Amino acid sequence: FRYSTFLYIGILALVTVAFYYTRTRASFLGLIISSLFFFSLVGKKNLLANKAKTIVVITILAGISIYFNVNNESSVIARFTGDIRSESLDNNFGNETSSLQDIDLTQQELSPPSVPVDGMVDTDYGLRQYSPKLSPDYLGGRDGQASGWYVNLIHRLTGSSKPRALLYLTGLSIIHDYPLLGIGPDTLSMIYYQYLSEVCKKTNEYVGTEKQTRMHNAFLDATVSGGLLGLGVYLWFIFAFARMIWMGSRNANETDKILIIGLCAGCLAYFVQNQFSFGHIPIITLFWFLTAMSVVVCSKSYSSSNIVKGQEDLPSNVIHNLTGQNKSLNSYPLISIAGIVVCLMILLVTFSLYRYKADYYFKRGLRLHSNSKINEALQSFEMAVSLNPFALSYQHILNDVYLKMAKIAIIKGRVGGTKNMPGNYTHEQVTSWLTNAINGAEKIQRLYPGDYSSVSTLGQAYYFLDKISDKDMSNEAIKHFKRAIMLQPLQFEYRNTLAQLYADKGRYNDAINEINNAKRILPGDPAAYINLAKVHMRDNKRYVDAEAVLLEFISKYPDHKIKDIYKILCDVYFKTTKWEKALSQLEKVIEIDQEDLGAYKFAIVANIKLKRYDNVRNLCNRILDLAESHNNAYYKYAKEVLGALPDK
Repeated sequence: FRYSTFLYIGILALVTVAFYYTRTRASFLGLIISSLFFFSLVGKKNLLANKAKTIVVITILAGISIYFNVNNESSVIARFTGDIRSESLDNNFGNETSSLQDIDLTQQELSPPSVPVDGMVDTDYGLRQYSPKLSPDYLGGRDGQASGWYVNLIHRLTGSSKPRALLYLTGLSIIHDYPLLGIGPDTLSMIYYQYLSEVCKKTNEYVGTEKQTRMHNAFLDATVSGGLLGLGVYLWFIFAFARMIWMGSRNANETDKILIIGLCAGCLAYFVQNQFSFGHIPIITLFWFLTAMSVVVCSKSYSSSNIVKGQEDLPSNVIHNLTGQNKSLNSYPLISIAGIVVCLMILLVTFSLYRYKADYYFKRGLRLHSNSKINEALQSFEMAVSLNPFALSYQHILNDVYLKMAKIAIIKGRVGGTKNMPGNYTHEQVTSWLTNAINGAEKIQRLYPGDYSSVSTLGQAYYFLDKISDKDMSNEAIKHFKRAIMLQPLQFEYRNTLAQLYADKGRYNDAINEINNAKRILPGDPAAYINLAKVHMRDNKRYVDAEAVLLEFISKYPDHKIKDIYKILCDVYFKTTKWEKALSQLEKVIEIDQEDLGAYKFAIVANIKLKRYDNVRNLCNRILDLAESHNNAYYKYAKEVLGALPDK
């Protein structure tokens, strides 16, 4: 073995190990199929030309594969089998209840960000995995029963395979409505969720609201974006490439033939991978490099063969004269074309520099934002948008930052009044941020009327303006939220936020109706139950209805560990003077979080009402032990209560 041999073998081992660490099923399918293609065509003679090297390579590949596949956590095979449920689990699928984790619900943030409302929860609690099926009454009279040849298969899928299958069904629905020319390139996200909601209703499934811009399948993507005409062009490209490879390998010498087969194997690996995961820029770039190299090698072999066949009977001086004449005749047009191409490339590179510069500022803004340098991040995002105004992601992120800044300022300004923002924020600054967000969202709407995120931004911005201005902006906010819901019917947050807006304006029946709509989308999300209970409490003190809503959630998820459910139920019992029941809910809160001083304080109040003074003393002493400082409000409260208690 030479030094270069060890180097290549080491590189092969590292690449294979890296492959296994990714656990990417599509890439492994591409690797396996392209490897089989290469080894079957390269020939036994070439494979056995150096038996030692062949044995070493096969041993390394087999050893690494066995090492990673014996462990389920690193096995790619386990990923294939793990996303398919057994038949025995089908009957209970969608009805099982897992133990919910102890989550501080009010600290979660939405993406896209939601609107804060006094006394209401603006988070989905991260519990979507506990409601894998849609509520039966959301299915529009289907009685919760879904039928079709594909439904049983989808019900058996789990993990990333299920949303991928629903994505493919959504693509077929789009093709049905746009068969000839498709919907156009880079427009899938504008109509995707409208079609996905119908597919979810038909299959009785819910897969979340992850934004999709590609179909994750090359054939489907070509047909959805370009219609049957685009699919025909894509198939023609495959046929032309395969024909070129076939003719080039037939006419090539042994060395070039191996090179052609290797390049074709690389392109085949990408083609297979592209049927499951579409649109990765580094892979696309590599694919076109491999394709270009294949064209060069095949053209060289094909042209050399034609020259030999066409000129083998001509005298050498005739061949020389013909070649010279052809060169003189073709040189000027070729030079002119080459000059034009070079000028166009220079122009293209110049324009591309603006895009690269925009991406630089965008990445810089993300880093600054992650380090909580919001003002500097805003400047970077604004520069990125100015350099590339057609990049939706740049404008979306900038709008989200504007809304986040306004949200922080409004929350801080609640104590001192919204007209005079505390700290570094003024009323004019917040209004300016919201105005910028509105302008950015309207610009997106002019370019992409079907973009639901920008419509949601308009709704949230007008909602914030309604809070801090003298003008009533609620009608504008409601209009945009309704349109966002129309464009994205399965977005829980939009309905939940619209309900918050209705509740703020005293339109409690509309708020209850919208929360029920949100609950139908995510039956297992506690935010809907909590907000519904709070609306009932604000609507003429309907405590009985609020209690029923919270008890409904507890009955469905008896082993949950969500403090807010128990706290709000305790609040209901406090307002209805049901001290015993209130105390039982507080005990559950303390069981979940033994350092929740607020729960201890309310437990003290309930025990005082029940005249259980020994329990009051124990709870006060517990607060004194847990309080970090004598200046703590809970510490002072416990001291005051102990001093006021009657002697034993």
